[in-house]
Amino acid sequence: MAVSATALYAARLRRYDTVNAQRVAYAFSLASPDARRFLALLPLLLHYNCKGIPGFRASGVPCGIDGFIPDKEQTKYLRRVCDGKLPPEPEEHSILALYGMGSTASIGQGSHSDFDIWVCVGRNLDGEHMAALNEKCNFICTFAQGLGVDLNLFVTPEDRFVSERMRGVTGDNCGSAQNLFLLDEFYRSAVRICGRHLCWYLISPQDELSDYQAALRAVKASGVLPPEELFDFGSVANSSPAEYFGSGLWLLYKGIEYPFKAALKILLMEVYADEYPQSFLLSLEMKRQLFSSDGNYDLHLDPYYLMYRKVHAYLVREGDLKRLELLRKCFYLKIFLGLKDLPSEEAVRFRRTLLDKLAVAWQWSAEVKEELENRAWWKIHYVRTFYADLFAALIKSYRALLSFSVRHGIEYAITSDDAGVLSRKLYAAYDKYDSKIILFPPDFTYSLHEASLSFIKTHQDSLCPQGWHLYTVSIHSLEILSTKSAYMATSLIEGITWACFNQLLTKRTQINVAGDVQDVSAEKIARLADDLGRVLSSPVRAQVPDQTFLRPREVKACAVVLNLEHDVTLEHSVNSLDINVGSTLCAGRQKRCLIGSVSLITVNSWGEITASDLPDGEAGVVELLATLLRVSKNSEGDDLKKVLSSIEVLCYAKFHADLIRYDLQAIIRQVFACAEEKAASLRSYTFEVGHNSYIARHVRDRGVYIMRHNMLGDENDSFGVHTRFGMRPEFSLQVPPQVDRYSNVGIMQYFFAPLADGWDIYIVNEDNEVQIYPHYVGSRAALVNAINRYYTKLSEESRQGGARFNLPQYFVLSPDLQVIHPFTIREQSQVD
Repeated sequence: MAVSATALYAARLRRYDTVNAQRVAYAFSLASPDARRFLALLPLLLHYNCKGIPGFRASGVPCGIDGFIPDKEQTKYLRRVCDGKLPPEPEEHSILALYGMGSTASIGQGSHSDFDIWVCVGRNLDGEHMAALNEKCNFICTFAQGLGVDLNLFVTPEDRFVSERMRGVTGDNCGSAQNLFLLDEFYRSAVRICGRHLCWYLISPQDELSDYQAALRAVKASGVLPPEELFDFGSVANSSPAEYFGSGLWLLYKGIEYPFKAALKILLMEVYADEYPQSFLLSLEMKRQLFSSDGNYDLHLDPYYLMYRKVHAYLVREGDLKRLELLRKCFYLKIFLGLKDLPSEEAVRFRRTLLDKLAVAWQWSAEVKEELENRAWWKIHYVRTFYADLFAALIKSYRALLSFSVRHGIEYAITSDDAGVLSRKLYAAYDKYDSKIILFPPDFTYSLHEASLSFIKTHQDSLCPQGWHLYTVSIHSLEILSTKSAYMATSLIEGITWACFNQLLTKRTQINVAGDVQDVSAEKIARLADDLGRVLSSPVRAQVPDQTFLRPREVKACAVVLNLEHDVTLEHSVNSLDINVGSTLCAGRQKRCLIGSVSLITVNSWGEITASDLPDGEAGVVELLATLLRVSKNSEGDDLKKVLSSIEVLCYAKFHADLIRYDLQAIIRQVFACAEEKAASLRSYTFEVGHNSYIARHVRDRGVYIMRHNMLGDENDSFGVHTRFGMRPEFSLQVPPQVDRYSNVGIMQYFFAPLADGWDIYIVNEDNEVQIYPHYVGSRAALVNAINRYYTKLSEESRQGGARFNLPQYFVLSPDLQVIHPFTIREQSQVD
């Protein structure tokens, strides 16, 4: 006997509600007591807008959740905060439903997991009301944080995935880059908290693949639920491949902070790309399992376990044993780390049993399990190997997705503004260039502190690579003979910076120094480490807003390190009378400069740390000044003052350290004063370093330059002082001053200068060398798309070494060439 459509949908609804109720109960059992209490009250905060209830807005805010009726405990709370009365019901219900997603109610949920909850709203909510609701949600999240609950509320319109309104790059919502992945993850992990039902869970995978809209109409026409109790986000079947690469790029970025979780998800995107065009997304697999289940929630319906199984099968099929082992470690760690402080003993036993069974199936030894579970034992050699394997796996997935996007001619994934921003995030985190310090993600720096660190510099005639070798054992221990160096640095400042900010070098570390060390001592290194923690820790830990990656890099903090390796004050006896004649930079009749070694550490606006040596003595001082002026060139007014205030001079001379620091700071202040707008056309500053005189002068609209004064000739015979970070004169004189000011080493940049009927294009490469293409006529958006396609193809074809993530930056100059702003494809494609 045929089953009616209504009966079929009703059976699916009952099965879904039964499993959903079990998942809600499971999620609450795993949450901390504070989280349970807060989540139980969350619907009230969004349903009502009344005094006494947190989140009240006197000016009004969209509220009211469709179909929500407070239970007994919620009613008690309402009476308590509303003077014994129940608040009036909202006149309109603007919120369709609340759904949790992500790790909530899965084997990946721990007692300290965050809660990602979608506040689903109708498609007709206008921008003003959307902004008000977002503001209220932000308040509720902050309120929850104060109670120890990590909550994220995302206001999500019903047409979020079907309309053309693409949102920009903000936080966990990365606009166009992850629509496919986001909806797929939502459907496979969503937990209905209250409000309307989603139509998607009533439509079979077969019907969704064949004709989703017809199936949607059938559900609504069946009468299984009234129309006001249903809503829809759309289908994930037959999705366009355009978002595969963008989603993979976004997941690579998430791997910076959450490498274990991101590794699984980007591998899943690789599986999807490999299966295309017959991709059967994990959300569809979960729905198929749900439709064939007996209504009991188990591992076969767990979104995290389903993801692991699908990726595991793919890697076995590909014979990729190295990434298969990495997948197992990441999956094991994700579950194991969630066991800590888990309030449900039953859940602990279940997960512990599951992990033990997996370890047996994978043929892991007890030693492998023990080392993986005891993160306190993870030291630098283990972490470097693990991180290298993880990074190699991420890169392999990235290349697979890149190849997929090029092979299928995917435009938007490669050419969107989102792709440009995300590529620069990855560049800042992963790409290595000279003097850049790579930091391990927080998951890897759990316990990297070393009891002993030995800094050993090789002699010039040594067969070992030249530079500083860092060992994690004492030089007095025989163990050093069989220990590999933890890090090889080209300079001491690089090695110390790397050890400090990767948390190997702390106040408790015993420091040893050996080799061709000049004036270096363990005491100096310890003092520098303390100073770096004081001066640079906050900038290093600061979050970088997404829109920052549309702009050139700017210096946010800077440490100038003097006389660390070479201390001139130990070589020359200089008394106070000599210093009174000049300064510590030009002391006495012999005009000695008491600055020996000069090093520079910077933290820029993209979150990158660099550490490099400059020449010793006089040459180092003037190159330092030229470098500081260079990196602050695109700062003016208050921004210039911020740069100046961010420069910290640290001196480690045996004698006169305070005077040396004071004298250099005074010169830096005077040189920067020449760049101030009011004084720029008038001010110049003359100073002496060693035997030479120098002039810092503002050169019209090109900023401040330093020139060595020729005492035997006129002013025009002075020699300019240049920095390795700036544009060479033969290039800087060919471009508008703003192009010179905004050019950055290490990234391709394109500058569009307007003409009456076209554009002059200035192309600045990674070495600050310039090519000029005059009088371009045509669409800038089309040109930028073509350029991005070229660089994407170039990266896809480059198989040797690591991956270079960075797409070029694009800027537009004003008609008078005095103002510059980022070029965005989304806006300009409509203008061109």
